[in-house]
Amino acid sequence: MNNMNKTYYGESLPAAEIAFLKDIEKIQGKAIPIVSQLKSEKAYVGLKGEKITYFHNHYGFKVKNGRINGLNLTPHEIDHATLKSIDPGVPLGNIPDSIGNLGALKSLILDGNDLTELPEALANLNSLEILDLTFNRITHLPDNIGSLANLKEFILKDNQLTSLPKSFGNLKKVETLNFKGNMIGSLPESFGNLGELCHLQLYSNRLSTLPESFGKLKSLHTLNFHSNQLKSLPKSFKLLKSLKEFNLISNQFEIIPNEVCKLDNLEKLFLSSNNITKIPKSIGKMQSLKILKLYGNKINEVHNAIEKIKTLESLILGKNKLSNLPDTLSRLKFLTFLSLGNNQFTDIPNCIAKIPNLKTLRLEKNQIRSIPESIVELKCLEGLDLGDNQIESLPSSIGDIKTLKSINLAGNKLKTLPKSFWKLVNLEGLSLSFNELTCIPEDILNFGSLKRLRITSNKLSKLPFVLWKMENLDLIAIKDNPWNNNWKSISGRKRDDILNFCKKRAPVNVLIILSEKDDNLFKIDELFSFLRSQEEISHLTSINELYIMESSSESQYYDNYQLALFFASQESIFESMKIKEIIKLIKKQGIQIIPIKGPNVSWRDLAEVGLSRELGLEFSTDNFPQFCNDLYKYIFEFKHTVDLIDRVQGKIDKNLLEFNILFKEYLDTPKFKEFLAQNYEAIKPVKKKYDLGEISQPEFIGKLGNILKDVNSPSS
Repeated sequence: MNNMNKTYYGESLPAAEIAFLKDIEKIQGKAIPIVSQLKSEKAYVGLKGEKITYFHNHYGFKVKNGRINGLNLTPHEIDHATLKSIDPGVPLGNIPDSIGNLGALKSLILDGNDLTELPEALANLNSLEILDLTFNRITHLPDNIGSLANLKEFILKDNQLTSLPKSFGNLKKVETLNFKGNMIGSLPESFGNLGELCHLQLYSNRLSTLPESFGKLKSLHTLNFHSNQLKSLPKSFKLLKSLKEFNLISNQFEIIPNEVCKLDNLEKLFLSSNNITKIPKSIGKMQSLKILKLYGNKINEVHNAIEKIKTLESLILGKNKLSNLPDTLSRLKFLTFLSLGNNQFTDIPNCIAKIPNLKTLRLEKNQIRSIPESIVELKCLEGLDLGDNQIESLPSSIGDIKTLKSINLAGNKLKTLPKSFWKLVNLEGLSLSFNELTCIPEDILNFGSLKRLRITSNKLSKLPFVLWKMENLDLIAIKDNPWNNNWKSISGRKRDDILNFCKKRAPVNVLIILSEKDDNLFKIDELFSFLRSQEEISHLTSINELYIMESSSESQYYDNYQLALFFASQESIFESMKIKEIIKLIKKQGIQIIPIKGPNVSWRDLAEVGLSRELGLEFSTDNFPQFCNDLYKYIFEFKHTVDLIDRVQGKIDKNLLEFNILFKEYLDTPKFKEFLAQNYEAIKPVKKKYDLGEISQPEFIGKLGNILKDVNSPSS
């Protein structure tokens, strides 16, 4: 190599290395920048709000001691949050032979190009430690690939390789191989020479056999053969004593290989989506196994030797043909996760209730008709999935599982829930959809930690309005029930709309304020009887009863009320200092007051105690039943307009309501009609702008006010 240095955009480099950069520059049509790092770890927020990290490519080259030691020629960078390309470049169709000039290169990243082969000159990169060729179209490797004697990490995901050359076994320092998503049908016998190999990913290839030399990979720690065509393993496989994690999902095994059962140190074994029919006695030899995943097989028998896997923490047997389990399963003291969904269970096996530390139990999509009382013995249970079974009732003691955080009972035949169910105070997720429930009681308020509530497709006509108090509720699904008229319009809405609806419809505690001498005047006994029968009034108390209950600490009782009705008379306004003090105190606490004007006072009199005609009613003795109906209708409309719960917001709502009433009243006056007739030409262009959407409603009202102000000014 010509050692004479030249400069490349200000950077002094050997001429031969600059020659390579110039070759790439000709292909891609732009200069290759110097970068401080070839990849960097970044993060973005996923669809579910989760933090997702990824490695972000930096196109360019790194320099150390006057030599190129890192090169990233990925033609475009991806913004993983938007999945859009950043500064896309021209993909490389080939690598120039001049790459062999980069004798000091340690990292070479060629992701996402259009390569179909690699040059023989690549073998000259004696210092290369990392080679990443992900997302190309490479069909074969050069015969001299084994010359990369210092290679430690070789990534060739998502290409079109069908085989590996014999020299591949010379990569004796390689620690990580990731050849996922190729078409490799077999491995060379020399593959067993990779004595330093720790992590091997051959997910989604076409392997049907492995070489006998495979057992020589004594350093192998993780091994992934997901989605291949393997039916058996070589006898030497049992020698892989360092193997901790083994993935054989989606292959063609009919039994759990004996070679696997002899791996004393294996901690994670994934054998889902094969054709396995039983868990054999030899499984008990796996003394270090923590996770056993056998989802989607044809298993109809679990040998009782499974009890010997003392370390087992997670057992996944969903989508098989199981109808029973061995009693010895209860001896697995470290088992915390048991998945048995989509099998043929008609009852919950007795042994399950005796698993001492079980946290998650999945039995969805079986044919279970009842749940035994013994399930409450699972004192550590946090997640229970019994969806899509035939369950008609729950055990009366189910509320004793205090640790339960999530329960799925969707797709059963439940008509009612036991009282103890509402004692599951730590629930965060509850699914009761597709049952036959007709009522959800106010006891649901006990679920203060609930975040997800699904009750679609039942026989519910209404829900308790106390739902609005469940501030942790993030998701509420209530569609497809036979709702009454009030609920029908809201059932398909979002969480905030549903909870706001509940808040406005929630029953309120009403305080009636009147003089002790006015009971007969206002027919209080009859009024009490009527109001107490109304759905949106929870509790009703008169001021006299309040004093009898607790005269020394009255303010704490006032705070329990959301609305007050003041029945105004000569006695209550002019002769009772006590009433005036009460009204003053209630207003100070932010409780809304609706004034009811009696026959012997005027609205001006009510204004003396700070109560307005706009928000009140006149008492009528002529048709008392009609007055009662009008009063409740007014209370109904008032509480739907004014927030009685949030007293700060309630004050704002009340002022807006009062202004709205005043404004509407003014619009009906002869004075406004005269103003409109005389100033129509001035109003017309303003009205047109409003109709065209050029100005908002508040701006329109403001401009009308300015016109009115000009008309009434002294100069006019």
